[in-house]
Amino acid sequence: QMKVVALGASAEDNSLSRIQRTMALLSRKRLLIFSLDKTLTKAYRDKKRLKPHPRVTNFFVHLMLDVHASSQSDTAQDSYETPRYQFALVSDEGEVGLRMEMMRWANPTSETRMKVSKMFTQVEAEERAQAFLKRLWDEVLARLRENGSIEKPLQFLQHNFTWRTYLSFVHRTKNKKYLPRSAPKGRGWDPAWVKPNAGMIRTAIEEAGRTYKRLIRNE
Repeated sequence: QMKVVALGASAEDNSLSRIQRTMALLSRKRLLIFSLDKTLTKAYRDKKRLKPHPRVTNFFVHLMLDVHASSQSDTAQDSYETPRYQFALVSDEGEVGLRMEMMRWANPTSETRMKVSKMFTQVEAEERAQAFLKRLWDEVLARLRENGSIEKPLQFLQHNFTWRTYLSFVHRTKNKKYLPRSAPKGRGWDPAWVKPNAGMIRTAIEEAGRTYKRLIRNE
């Protein structure tokens, strides 16, 4: 069954002992869920700055090395029906819905048109998430190849790890109304996915083939 675990690290605590404790904890988990902005990357809502936070790259490198070391032990299981670790990236892309609503306004001002032009479209939000994951994985692979502990790091990653993305495009106002009105159908347009609702997390857990003991509380 699934338990949601939150991990944090201060700028002052990046010691080997902490890394070892973290990896020991994660070795018992099979689904890790991450938020994109201000967690995996320092930038917030930036269309161009997709660089992973250095500590994020370090985290995944240490996780890969730990999993590889465990797989070499005599007690390690040799095969899995699904990748050994599943990662989920969740991101609230509500400005996509807000942009769609503002595009429907009659006689928008020049200021409104300027604001709209800076907002993400659905395609841009999806491409941004995929571009970030590609850059993160490229950095991790480069570090693993430099380390040399894993003979074929790309094949190892493909066999043991997989990513799924969950993007919510609906905008939630301060009055708890959802935009756009008459939202499109399809993945990412369910109001239950909008934070602080837990729809994205529930879906990630279910699609990973996991269950959870109790409902996640909405705040």
